Amino acid sequence: MTSRTAIALMVFVSFSPSAGADTLVLDNGRELQGVVVEETNDSIVFKLQTGSQITLPSSSVQNLVRSDTSELLILQGDALFDKEKFEEAYEVYRKALEKNSPKAAGRIEEIEGILEARVEGLTEGLNLDEAEERIRKELAKASDTSPYWDLYRSRLSQILVEKGRRAMANFAPKPARKYFAEAWSLDPEGQDFGEDYFQALLGSKSSNDAIVLFLEDYNHHRPGNQTLTEELVARIWKHKPCEAADHLVGLGTPKDTTNTEVSRILPQVFRSCFYKRPFPETAALPRTEYYEIYLELEPQGDRSPLFEARIEEDPNNETLYSDYANYLVEAHRSEDAAGIYRRLLEVYPNSTEASEFLKEWGAEKERMAFQDEVARLKELEKPYQLAAGLTEQDFPLINDPVRIGDLIKVAREISSVLENRPEEMEGEPSAISMEALKTYEAELNTATAVEQLKNLLSQTRHLSGSPDVGDRAPDFTLSGLEGNSISLSDFSGKVVLLYFWATWCPPCRNEAPFIADTHEALKDKGFRIIGVSLDTSRSDLADYLMANPKINWPQAFDGQGW
Repeated sequence: MTSRTAIALMVFVSFSPSAGADTLVLDNGRELQGVVVEETNDSIVFKLQTGSQITLPSSSVQNLVRSDTSELLILQGDALFDKEKFEEAYEVYRKALEKNSPKAAGRIEEIEGILEARVEGLTEGLNLDEAEERIRKELAKASDTSPYWDLYRSRLSQILVEKGRRAMANFAPKPARKYFAEAWSLDPEGQDFGEDYFQALLGSKSSNDAIVLFLEDYNHHRPGNQTLTEELVARIWKHKPCEAADHLVGLGTPKDTTNTEVSRILPQVFRSCFYKRPFPETAALPRTEYYEIYLELEPQGDRSPLFEARIEEDPNNETLYSDYANYLVEAHRSEDAAGIYRRLLEVYPNSTEASEFLKEWGAEKERMAFQDEVARLKELEKPYQLAAGLTEQDFPLINDPVRIGDLIKVAREISSVLENRPEEMEGEPSAISMEALKTYEAELNTATAVEQLKNLLSQTRHLSGSPDVGDRAPDFTLSGLEGNSISLSDFSGKVVLLYFWATWCPPCRNEAPFIADTHEALKDKGFRIIGVSLDTSRSDLADYLMANPKINWPQAFDGQGW
C-alpha cells in the first residue's frame, strides 16, 4: 500500500458508518464510506464523504457493500460527469430518476444539451446530403439505449424535413413526400411540418387519396396530444369532415377551435357523422362521448340518441329510463315517453313510476281523442250554421240536388256518430247547433231528399238531449271533496265555469294558474268556478290543493275518475 493511501485511510478511520453510502471493507478490517466512482479488475476509484477521491488497489479491498439510494447514484453520476464520461453519467442519472430523485432530471437535461451540441457539431459546415450521410453512419453505430440514439434520429429528421421543403420549392412533391414520411417516422414527437407533408401529398396524389394517406400517417405517428394546425384541419374538413371531426375529438379540442369555418358546421358534422348506425368503428372515443360533445356544441339538440346509447351500455339502469322519459315529457313528447316506460316495464315489471304514467297517459289519450272527435263534429256543423242565414232568394240553392246531396251526406255522418256514441255526447250540446237544426226543419220542406234530411236532423236533436240556447241550465248536485254537496242552483245568477280536471293531467296543471288568475280578476263581477276532479285519490287531490292555494274554488270529487 502506498503512503498516500495510508494517509487517506488514517484520515477516514474516525468516520462512523453512514446510512446510504457505499462501504469499502479493507483487508486490515477498516471501513471507508463514500461512493464508488469507477471499478476495474485492478483498482477502485472511491470518492470519500469528505469530497476527496482516492484510488485503491483491488487486492487491498476485502469487501464492497454498495448502496442503491438515489443520492448515491447522483454522487456517482456527478463523479462521472466531472470526468466527462457523459454517456455513463447519463445511465446513472436515469437510474436515479427511476428512484424519483429530484436532481436527476436536471442532470439528464444538462447532459442532453451537451450531447445535442456535439451532434450539431458533427454536421457543421456540411451540405444537407453530407450531413444526412454523416448522421446515418453515427446512428447505425449507436445503441437504442444510448442518449445519442434519440438525438441522432431527431437531427436526421430535421435534415430530411429541410430537404423535403427544398424539394417542394423546386416543385418536386414526390421526393418531398418521401423525405417528410421518413422524418415523421423518425421523430413523431418533434417539429410540426404537417402542412408541408400535406402539400407534398396533394402534389403527388389526388386530394382524397392525399387526405386519407395523411390521416393514416397522422394516426400512426402522432400521439393524441399533438395538435394539427387550424388551417390544416379546415383543409381536411372540405374533403373528409367526419375524419377531421374525429381528429379534433382525439385532440380534445372540438368545441375550442378558433377556425370560424370549422366551428360553424361542427354541430352539423357531429350530428351527421356520429348520430348514425352502425357507429363508425374508427371513432376515437365511445359513442356516448361524441353525443355529449355534440350537445355541448348544440345545447338545444335532441338528447334521445345519448339516452339510447347509455341504455344500450347499461340496459338494467332504471334511472336512465326514468331520466329519458322525463326528458321526453318536458320536450312535449309524451307519446315517446310512454314508449320508454313500456320498455322499463319489460326490465322492471313492478315499476310504480312506469305503471302510473302509462295509466295517466292512457286516460289523457282518451280525453284528447274525445276532444278531437268533438272538434271534428264542430267542423261538420259549419254547413248547418251557414244555412241558418239563408234568405228567400237562397231557396233555389236548397232545392239543388247536388247541394242537398252534400247536406244529406253530412247529416248522415253526424247521425251515425251520435247513434254509435250517444253517451259521449252528453254534456257537449255545442257539438250540434240547435238553432241550425231548427232552421233546417223550418226551411227544408219540399223535396223527398229534404224530408229525409229533416228526419235525420230530428233524430240528431233527439239524441243530443240538450236544452236550447237560452234555456235555463238543468240543476245537478255533486259530492264535494270535504263531504259536502255542491249544486248548480247554489250559484243562481252567476256565470259558472264547470272545470273538469285532474292532478295527474299535465295540461290541466299547466292551465290551472291562468284559470286562477281569471277567477281572481272576475269574481267580483259574478264569475264562479266549480271544479270537477277526475282523480281517484282523495289525498292526492287534497295535497295538490294545499300546495296550490290559488285554486280556491269548490271541488266536486267522487273518487271514480272518468
